[in-house]
Amino acid sequence: MRDASAVVDAHYDKSRDRVDLMFDGGSAISIPRNMIPGLERASTSKLDAILVSPAGDALSWPSLDVDVHVPGLVQRVFGSRLFAATTRRRG
Repeated sequence: MRDASAVVDAHYDKSRDRVDLMFDGGSAISIPRNMIPGLERASTSKLDAILVSPAGDALSWPSLDVDVHVPGLVQRVFGSRLFAATTRRRG
């Protein structure tokens, strides 16, 4: 069984310019693209191809050579308390 903080799906929402993350526990969050290191200046055509790591703790954009650790990203963007609340963890 995966941890509730594991990402099970991710996609880029072009209309909102955000990356949507869905977690194993049923929660979801959206992160503005410009807050993800390496994607600030990327063309929107290359943002659709997101790979989620087998452990669900990292995202990768191979065509951009960008890899992001999800817990660090979410903590940086939203703070540790929101990450804990979103994934049903104490923090």
